[in-house]
Amino acid sequence: MRRITGLDWPLLTLATCLLALSAAGALAVNGFDDPKVGVVMLFQCIPYAIATWLIVRGRAERAVSGRALASILLVGVAMRCLLLPGTPVSNDLFRYIWDGRVQAAGINPYLYVPSDATLSALRDAAIYPFINRADYAPTIYPPTSQIVFYLVTRISEAPIAMKAAMVAFEGLAVWAMLQLLALRGLPRSRILLYAWHPLPLWEFARSGHVDIVAIAFLLLAFLASERGSALLAGVAFGAGVVAKFFPVVTGPALYKRWDWRLPIAFAVTIVALYLPYIAIGPKVLGFLGGYISEEGLDRGSGIFLWQLLGAIMPLPQQAFAFYVVMAAAVLAVLALFVLMRSRSAHADLAGAMLLAVAFTLLLPPHYTWYFAWLVPFRHWGDLPHLRLRVALFRALASDAVGRCPDLSALYSHSHRGVCAASPAQGGGVPCRCRRRLTPRSIRGAISRASGSGAAITRHDRRSASISRPPTAAISCAPPARVLTPSSSLPPT
Repeated sequence: MRRITGLDWPLLTLATCLLALSAAGALAVNGFDDPKVGVVMLFQCIPYAIATWLIVRGRAERAVSGRALASILLVGVAMRCLLLPGTPVSNDLFRYIWDGRVQAAGINPYLYVPSDATLSALRDAAIYPFINRADYAPTIYPPTSQIVFYLVTRISEAPIAMKAAMVAFEGLAVWAMLQLLALRGLPRSRILLYAWHPLPLWEFARSGHVDIVAIAFLLLAFLASERGSALLAGVAFGAGVVAKFFPVVTGPALYKRWDWRLPIAFAVTIVALYLPYIAIGPKVLGFLGGYISEEGLDRGSGIFLWQLLGAIMPLPQQAFAFYVVMAAAVLAVLALFVLMRSRSAHADLAGAMLLAVAFTLLLPPHYTWYFAWLVPFRHWGDLPHLRLRVALFRALASDAVGRCPDLSALYSHSHRGVCAASPAQGGGVPCRCRRRLTPRSIRGAISRASGSGAAITRHDRRSASISRPPTAAISCAPPARVLTPSSSLPPT
């Protein structure tokens, strides 16, 4: 089977378990807020966690081929196809369809609640009865989401069409993640961490939550920033923020000091997206204020961490104001830290992960789909910028010391035994270096990295070859490049 799929038998077994659990869940979960979905997700977490461990911590050659990547993606698509047709767990989907229908009638979706007599001609038996807060709440969703609702409903107003559109945005997000993995020199097989994760399966394929639109645009912003396009990054970031507001907290990780192209593009994009709806004035914010009050976000009853603290110890109501101030202070300090620290990469993915995790733990509501945007950040959490010195030490302590003529190759060399220097020089090929670390080899590696400009000796070339099976020997050393003192370390 490995010749066909590129996956070894443990991963194939785990994929089969996940597919079987997805099929069982698709049949068992058949109503709004069905509690059985939590049970199914817990069972899915077991094979998913093992598969994640095998990909991240297991043997490097376990899933490095193109066939393995295709198989991982096909399993993810198959699980989504199993969940797509059923009843969504959340009824938010029907509000999306209603908003698209209202816009198609030429009416601003922020203007009326669904039960208003002005919209009576738009009601039907398939969508209107399932709209939440129909009698008192106008829409809460920002302009990017509204544009998506309108475009999808012009194709079909069936719930499965909206869910299929969200899965299509998942495809866009997966493409962006694959590009970022390639730019960071990480194995493409890590896409399994997202593709097989139970939370996106149920929240996007089954329930069709619009959060994936914000996630996709956020990842596109990081991809554009990684490629050095600040204007495109600002446009994508602005579109993501006005799909769902939460991505705004990652702004400091995208912005490079004294480069005003990104903030200008960001502001222009937001203004352009709000223009079709802005004529009604402050009402363009929709039900945002009412939602904050209704969900208890203004008094703590709807915030996960505050509820957890309340379950451990009694908390006076007035203490929540102190909690909000402290949470805001923590986020401000983290944002300033991410913004001010030096970095060579255009996009600070580790900083974005830090801000996203802090914000999600401190402030958002307790609904599960608000945690889904953290899943993509797991792909590059293995070598975060905050652990650069530790990672560099482990690279120096790896078996590659004494062979690679400059520090960037050492940095790219995975401490789990995969040479990621470049595809032409064995990128992604299992490395079985056996030379021990010695003080002399450390001094030699550092002196070669210091930009002395000395030619690589015959001994260096010989010691740069990696011990391989008799069929091949692959060099870690990049061709004719010596790191100078002014050079910067590779991006994390």
